[in-house]
Amino acid sequence: MSALNMGGLTGLQFVFSGWLQKTITGGTARKLSSAEEIGAGFVGGMMSGPACCVWELIMIQQQVHGGSAAAATSRMIAKAGPAVRSRGLVSSSLREGLYTAGYLGIVPVVQRELETKYGVSKVAGAVVGSIASGVIAGTLSHPLDTIKTCMQGDVERKRYTNMAQTARSIHTEYGMGGFFNGWFWRTSRMCCAVFILSESKRRLAPILFPKYF
Repeated sequence: MSALNMGGLTGLQFVFSGWLQKTITGGTARKLSSAEEIGAGFVGGMMSGPACCVWELIMIQQQVHGGSAAAATSRMIAKAGPAVRSRGLVSSSLREGLYTAGYLGIVPVVQRELETKYGVSKVAGAVVGSIASGVIAGTLSHPLDTIKTCMQGDVERKRYTNMAQTARSIHTEYGMGGFFNGWFWRTSRMCCAVFILSESKRRLAPILFPKYF
């Protein structure tokens, strides 16, 4: 489920964000502004939220209870009903919006600025952009990820009910720092993932779609 989640979401985010970029330009051959590029990434990421919600819910239930994806799905539906599949939808969508704005928006914007203004190489620009994106998107989205994970690990709502109550509960028990538990590991992973995705896009796009280059 983790592999399906990462691969599937990335594919959806590229499709949705690309469609939004074309919608913004109206099909005309012009460069997007930085705000348009980041905004398209954010909305495209949010559009992948429903898929993210279901896949990560199943993944977390597998991590908590073990068993196959089918068994985890059957178990949580039996305990909480079919509506459980939308548990954590808002936090999933917002988190993915910030993440996608990072790797499809912040990275190319930072990379382009470094290349044009400071003569930095493409790879070096991608490294700096990936670190900036990972830190910014990771920090902004981490509280959402914490809330979502707590909610999806407790489908029976024994400890965490809705998003607001979950946030209050985390704050009461751990303080503001509770929203950032695991920040270093998730953010460092995100920096690496963003670099891999941005470089894959840059290197593979001319091969897969040569007529656009």
